[in-house]
Order: sequence, then C-alpha cells, then structure tokens
Amino acid sequence: MVLLASRTARAGREHHMSELLAAIADEAVRSGGATRADVLHAGRDDRRFAVILHFEESAAVESWTISPARAALLEPIEQDTDGEAQIDILPELARAEPPPMPGPPRVKMAVVGFLAVTPLTLTVQVLLGPVLLATLSPVERALVLSSIVVPAMTYVAVPLWTLVLRRWLANEGLVPDWRPVRTARKVTARR
Repeated sequence: MVLLASRTARAGREHHMSELLAAIADEAVRSGGATRADVLHAGRDDRRFAVILHFEESAAVESWTISPARAALLEPIEQDTDGEAQIDILPELARAEPPPMPGPPRVKMAVVGFLAVTPLTLTVQVLLGPVLLATLSPVERALVLSSIVVPAMTYVAVPLWTLVLRRWLANEGLVPDWRPVRTARKVTARR
C-alpha cells in the first residue's frame, strides 16, 4: 500500500516545509510501519511537495494515519501550508519503464554482417581449403565452415565492425563535424 500526501508550501517557507516533511518520512519509517519513504519537491520555482510512504499492510497505513507521532509532526506543517493537503491511499505505485532504445536499422546491421562474414569465410577457405575442405562432402564442408566462422563472427568480427562503424550505426555519420576548439586560459601576471 502507498500513502501519497501532497502539500503546497507558503511562499518563502519551502525550506522549512522540506525539513518538516523529511522528519515525517523518517518517523514513518522508524516507528510508523512504513518500509520506505520519499519526499519529492516539484521544483525550485514550484512550492508543491509530496511524501510517498510505502507500507506492507493496510493496517499499518491506518495505524500511521491515526498515530499521535504523526499528529504532532503535522501541527507545525499546517502553519507553512498554503491550502488543503491532498492525501491518497493507493493499492500500489505504478512503475514506469523507459521505452526500449531502438537499435540500428536492419540494413546497417546487414552491412556489418557482410563486412564481418566475407573476410572470415575467405580466410578460412584459403587456409583450410586445399588441405581439409577439398576432401569433405558439401554438408561436412558447411559444418566445418560454420563451426569456425560463426563463433569468430559473433565474438570478434561483428563487435569489431560495430566499434569501427559506431557513428554510422548511431546515425551520426562517419566523420564527426569538425570545429576548431578554443580553450580558455588563465593568465597570471609575472613580476
């Protein structure tokens, strides 16, 4: 269960409100049965604050809301509050997950695959072709080539080409914009 309380501080009392709400959050965790507490401030130019208290059971929420410790801590806050406090009890807090980052387009990854597999297959055929591959059947030849090329491509060639082409894969172009760099220097007078 989550107890969400929001308040708006009077002008000029934001710092004091922040301290009082932090004391409430600490007390809720220390003796009020909360498992976690967060105090949020909407921003520097905004006077809104929120306290989010996490409880394991609804009985702990009720116990905290009627506790004398909470009532004693709320008294000084009323003087710093502008308007009514808003209190909500939620069954759970929603979790927002960031959207997955899209990877490079498939066409670009196909280019990376081509650049990785072509030199590897050529190298394996040149090194093993006359000795081993010429005597094997097509199925055996495919198995030998695959068992060498696939791990080499997966662990060496593709990561290498991805590193080399990282700007192009990230749509930044192959050559970064060149601009002269002006550095600031501290000049001290010598006497």
